[in-house]
Parts: sequence; C-alpha cells; structure tokens
Amino acid sequence: AQYPVHSTEREGLVMAADLAMYQAKSMGRNQTAAFSNDIRDGRGSDPYQLCLLLHAADMSTIEAMAAAVDAKG
Repeated sequence: AQYPVHSTEREGLVMAADLAMYQAKSMGRNQTAAFSNDIRDGRGSDPYQLCLLLHAADMSTIEAMAAAVDAKG
C-alpha cells in the first residue's frame, strides 16, 4: 500500500496492506502482492477466498472494511 495513493488515513493503509497480504497468501508460499484496485474491488477472487479473508481478519480489520464499504455507498 502506498501513501497517499491508496489512502491518506492509517486505517486505510493498513486495510490495503492486509488485503495485499491475504492475496499473496492465497497464491501460496513465498509470494508477494502489491495492493491494486483489483484486490480492493474483489475482482479475481471467489466467495471462498472472501470467506477465508474474513475468518483470518481480526475485528478491527473487519470494522475498517465495513466502514470503507459504507462510505463508498
């Protein structure tokens, strides 16, 4: 995640970094992923991957994601 490209707020940057980390984890061991709009928008992921992300995320991450979705409308 890049400041200020992906967010100007700490919570937004952490959320973007978390999403990139979970994307890398879903690709297997020893992988890296840079945050992109495709990751944020969920393109290329299936419902099973979303379920895995939600189970792996802690409550503060889920709250930050919910706030971002609510703000987006």
